Amino acid sequence: MQEDLYEAYVPKVILGIIAVLNKVDANKATGQKTKIETLKNLKWPLFAEIALSVVIEISISEGTYRNAIKKIIKKCKAAKSIDEYEYVCAQFSHYAIPCRNEILKKAQEHLTNKQAVEWPVNDDFDFWLGNTLIDIVITVTGLFELFNKNMGSKKPLHIKTTDNFKNETDKKIRNAVSKRTHHEMAIPTIPKNWTNINNGGFHDNQEPLITNDDKTYLKYMLDHTNDLTEVFNAINIAQHTKWRINRKILEIIKNVYDEDLIINGLPLIEDRPISNCPTGDDKRSLAVWQEEAEYISGKNNKNNNKKLQFAKALDEADLLKEYESFYFVYHADWRGRIYPVGLINPQGADWQKALLEFADGIPITEKGAYWLRIHLANTYGADKCNFENRVKWVEEHEPEILKNADDPMGTIFWREAAEPFCFLAACIEYSRYKREGNDYISRLPISLDATCSTLQHWAALLKDNELARSTNVTFNKNGRCDLYQEIADKALELIKEKRDEEAAQYIIKNNLITRKLVKKIAMNYANGITYFTAQGYIYDFLYDSLVGNRYKLKLEIISMITKNTWNATKDTLNAPYLGMMYLHKLCKIHNRYCPDKAIEWKAPSGFPVRQLYIKPNKYTKALQVGGKIESYKDMPVWSNGDKKIRIEAYKKSSKKDKKKQSNSLPANFVQSMDAALLVKIINEANRSIGTSDFMLIHDSFGLHAAYCEKFHDILINCFIDMYKKYNPLEGIGENIRMAINNMSKMPDPPQIGDIDFSQIVPSNYLFS
Repeated sequence: MQEDLYEAYVPKVILGIIAVLNKVDANKATGQKTKIETLKNLKWPLFAEIALSVVIEISISEGTYRNAIKKIIKKCKAAKSIDEYEYVCAQFSHYAIPCRNEILKKAQEHLTNKQAVEWPVNDDFDFWLGNTLIDIVITVTGLFELFNKNMGSKKPLHIKTTDNFKNETDKKIRNAVSKRTHHEMAIPTIPKNWTNINNGGFHDNQEPLITNDDKTYLKYMLDHTNDLTEVFNAINIAQHTKWRINRKILEIIKNVYDEDLIINGLPLIEDRPISNCPTGDDKRSLAVWQEEAEYISGKNNKNNNKKLQFAKALDEADLLKEYESFYFVYHADWRGRIYPVGLINPQGADWQKALLEFADGIPITEKGAYWLRIHLANTYGADKCNFENRVKWVEEHEPEILKNADDPMGTIFWREAAEPFCFLAACIEYSRYKREGNDYISRLPISLDATCSTLQHWAALLKDNELARSTNVTFNKNGRCDLYQEIADKALELIKEKRDEEAAQYIIKNNLITRKLVKKIAMNYANGITYFTAQGYIYDFLYDSLVGNRYKLKLEIISMITKNTWNATKDTLNAPYLGMMYLHKLCKIHNRYCPDKAIEWKAPSGFPVRQLYIKPNKYTKALQVGGKIESYKDMPVWSNGDKKIRIEAYKKSSKKDKKKQSNSLPANFVQSMDAALLVKIINEANRSIGTSDFMLIHDSFGLHAAYCEKFHDILINCFIDMYKKYNPLEGIGENIRMAINNMSKMPDPPQIGDIDFSQIVPSNYLFS
């Protein structure tokens, strides 16, 4: 196998597509002629590479056949215009095949006199094309196969790699796999400013700011262009951030992976082993093995997908490092949250963020060096204390920090950090600052994060004094509060009351109730997760810690931790719970009186939010696979396979998904608040500081160290000012009252506290 899988197989897939097009001339297109004629008028030469890249991606993670079709069609629709015949010739230039000239002549014939056609709006064409392309890829490569995870079940059909792929594609070839995949990335020129949702971003291949297939929604947003002035301004500022690749960190990441070092955030090179299936008639042992095998298999699938994404991202970083500077295009979702485009981006994993630095540096200054120290402590994980103690932590560990910077491959201190690569980047920055002093030209983004964003917004929405104190919205004389640790302590006390039970003894002895475990439950509790979902989080979090225990004891431990963590969370977060219940009731009333309409509210940034979940009509789609290329009158012709498969499909409907509307509203409402806050912060910082260099992650904000002192005040003031001027809960309630036109049916609002945002003294740790 050639190292570049694309060079080896894209020509074969193109040949398969030509064979499909030839069916019409061979009078073998029974029932498919219209579809084939449509395909001929589309950018079919590019579909080969798209199909191969998607099948590789889906198969490595053992994803579903339906998702593969969906991804292929989406990418095919977005394919850029090129000289298609020249592209086909280039692909066949290194492909030894009989009758090459005749095949190229046939390809040119298919490409001649193409008519401009719109992509068909019916799902039937999409399923036919996606299925045909996947079938061609599987047939001509021999690298992939279809399977059902549970034979005889109704679970969806999946795609996986064959032994040929696994045996011959080591990590170096996996890197080659990524070289020609289709994805957008950062660009070397400043993106177009957004002036409406259809105009901005990339200079070519225009995509709307908000991706949505509903033309009614896009028109709605276009009609509200004047409401989006503040939002467009913030996004355009973010698009002007000038970046470059941190070459030192890129080199270290490659070395770490090549040496198979296990570091948090990077994929494992080898799969986790699955023990042999037990023999004998013990049904309990078999059940335990099946559960563990399924768990490990799922982890391996996720890790394999992570490896592919890692390879793609490293390849992208290698491309970007050749630019002196580059910029990210930003898109938004329907709640107003913004996202940069590209695998390497400021919202990626720890190692991806560490690869980015501002292209234009500025002197760090003495105050900036203070915030660099805060950043060092934060990225290591020593951030659950006051600023003074974080600076002290850096001073105490300065020898290790400087040694890490000088010899990262020979030291392990940085590998134990919460964000190892961001911490290492900060170590290197700190080492340079120590050598050059306050005039050192710094490029490292220094991040300031919200303590617990969702709960902070709930504290402000409800003006709840106790929640505001414990989430660091309001001043506390003892300094930084830690709500997650408070809940963990409460859960542990509840478990200690049952210390005579074996499960409780195990939990206490092995310190299983940790802040990290509780954080995920508490954070998502305010987003409306269920008890069952929380139990799944805990099972996944503690799985490795419980391996080897008796099955019954393991279940008792999981059950006890879930129950007591849930109760401690519910007791502590009663105010957000009441707020969520109010939103659920509003949604229930809206569903009853407006069964076909969206819930609408306006975020404080002016962004018009419109929540409408549609319940799709499920049906089963029958498809044929197992096709092959045959020869007919000296030309290749595709012969349909005789194996039938059935996949679950969905048709669009107008029926509102009332349950999803209700369950999703609290999380979407609060996330529209943090999106609005980001807009206000960026606009204010740009006005006050004059910078357009920002690293943005919803509730985390990074910029030059020298600006952090003033920026920290801006963060806090923007949060307080937003809730001083706006009452979003009252706003959504009024919108729904007007929509149903029946005041008597409106639920009572939750109890509102007595915080006066014009008078309060905010905490320094609201963002820290």
